[in-house]
Amino acid sequence: MAEKLRELAPGLPLRLQEPGMDEASRLDFLAAFTGDGAPVLGLCVLGGVFGEGLDLPGQALIAAAVVGVGLPQVNPERDLYRQRMQEALGDGFGHAYRNPGMHKVLQAAGRLIRSASDRGVLLLMDDRYAQRDYAALLPPHIRPVRVKSPEEVRALAQDFWAGSLEGA
Repeated sequence: MAEKLRELAPGLPLRLQEPGMDEASRLDFLAAFTGDGAPVLGLCVLGGVFGEGLDLPGQALIAAAVVGVGLPQVNPERDLYRQRMQEALGDGFGHAYRNPGMHKVLQAAGRLIRSASDRGVLLLMDDRYAQRDYAALLPPHIRPVRVKSPEEVRALAQDFWAGSLEGA
């Protein structure tokens, strides 16, 4: 993703979460968002160190894009759990994969709105968010709008920031 963004927009101020970042590196990463107010794009791993417990209130974080639905990796232990939940409750996939994945998604979304006065745009980038089982796990204040192009995203975000969206 970073490589493609740099190719499309060479001057884009881009910060990347790196594997194994120490405390100083994490603080440096976060300082880019609270510095001089200039826009910065950060790329982070869903469920990673910046996925929860991060507080960037006000204008420090005004938009977030979550790519995918955060499903955990398939492994033998999780698959045994899926099988057991299927036998016991009839929704093994939901308990073993969908619910934990959506928990990570909602934790990431929670970085965007940290106080009653915060506002922000959340992009949920995956067709599965339109499926009933995923949509049911979203809180009522997250109102997904399906879009088909970057132009639609841009127009909706501009409307949101102009205050013209209902309830914005």
